[in-house]
Amino acid sequence: MSAREGEFMHGFGASILIVLAALGTVACVRAPEVVQGSVVSFDASSGALVVRDELAPDQTLTVDASRAEIGAQPAPGDVVRIAFSRAATGLSATRVMNITRQDELTRKSSAGH
Repeated sequence: MSAREGEFMHGFGASILIVLAALGTVACVRAPEVVQGSVVSFDASSGALVVRDELAPDQTLTVDASRAEIGAQPAPGDVVRIAFSRAATGLSATRVMNITRQDELTRKSSAGH
């Protein structure tokens, strides 16, 4: 093997190690948790969203949705699906999907055709 080929293989090996390290780091990132339930209350100014979990109806969750991607504004009684993560400060939503409003829009658009 020539010196040039050796340099290439060394550089290639280092590149593979960097890619593997990056993939290992990404694999350690936790996927968000998901909950679906009915909205008890939503304070748009603070982002506090209180939801009654449909799988555990006796349990309510308070989620910080202040930085979340929100479709239609949640209102009490709406069914929402929330992707969130747990932090030392509480539950932080990344996405709030308003299932009730999506269903209403779907029915309206199919009725118009």
